[in-house]
Order: sequence, then C-alpha cells, then structure tokens
Amino acid sequence: LAIIPPAINALLIGTSPIIVTIIVVTIAKGRLKALGYLGIALGFLGVVIVLLGGGVSSALAEGLLSIGPVFSLAGALFSSVNTVLGRSLMQRHGSLPTVGLASTLGAVILALATLGTDGFGAVLAASLVVKGLILYWGIFSGLGSLLFYYCLKNLEAPRAATFVYFSPAFA
Repeated sequence: LAIIPPAINALLIGTSPIIVTIIVVTIAKGRLKALGYLGIALGFLGVVIVLLGGGVSSALAEGLLSIGPVFSLAGALFSSVNTVLGRSLMQRHGSLPTVGLASTLGAVILALATLGTDGFGAVLAASLVVKGLILYWGIFSGLGSLLFYYCLKNLEAPRAATFVYFSPAFA
C-alpha cells in the first residue's frame, strides 16, 4: 500500500476469484462454460484498462508499473491457492480445524517476518487505541476466515471467492 494506491491494490487483490476459477478449471479439472471464459478475459482486460487507461506515463507516475502491482497480484495468487486447498481440506476436516491450521501457519510466518524486519517494538510502544484496533482486526479477521471457510465448504470455490472479494467495489 505504500507503493500503489489502495483502490488499485483492492482491484488487483479482487482478481482472486478469477484466479480461483483458472486454478479449478486447469488443475482440479472443473468445468467452465464459454461465458465463463469470456468473463475471465473481460476481468483481466478490465484490470489492464484500469492500470494503463491513463497511459503509460500516468501509470509510471502512480507507481502502477512498479513492484507494487506484482506484490498485489502475488497476494491474489496466494489467496486463490489458499481457497482451492482450503476447500479440499474442508471436505475432510471441517471449517474450524482448517481455519485453525491456516491461521496458525499464517501467524508463525508473520511473526518470523516481523522479527526479521522491524520487530514488535512499534506495536508494543503503540497507544492503547492502536492495540485495541489490532485486537479488533485479529478477532474479525479470524471470524471472517471462519465464515469464508464455512461458505467454501457449501459452495464451489469460484462462487465462494466471488462473494468474499467485494472489497474492490468499496475501495
């Protein structure tokens, strides 16, 4: 978010349902009608138009041709793989164990990354309001993950991913 505008980041992360569909169709041998392929093409065309619609010089000035969009798309890819794998795990183990495992692994990775960079000093020194916001974020992220995996268990992966990524519309 320090490299590209938040709305562009939300748009790029919002490509996750498209990527989920591509993964399901290519790897998990899911079915897709011609209209679905058209939708995927139009989705990616829309991303290109938003990124380059003002011209290359404008995109360069806004940081849209930097590493920022690559990071955002990588995040969308990782989220998509998580969705497809999560659905597979869900069929065998249920929502709560799947969310617990994914959250624990994610917390360990984030803790190691934090220790390897700035450390937890800034968080420990933060005001009570900031600590409360971090707690709020953690609680509702966990609840959101639990609800997402519950939906994922009961819907096809591309459909569940579509409902989760409404954030670009609100960005």
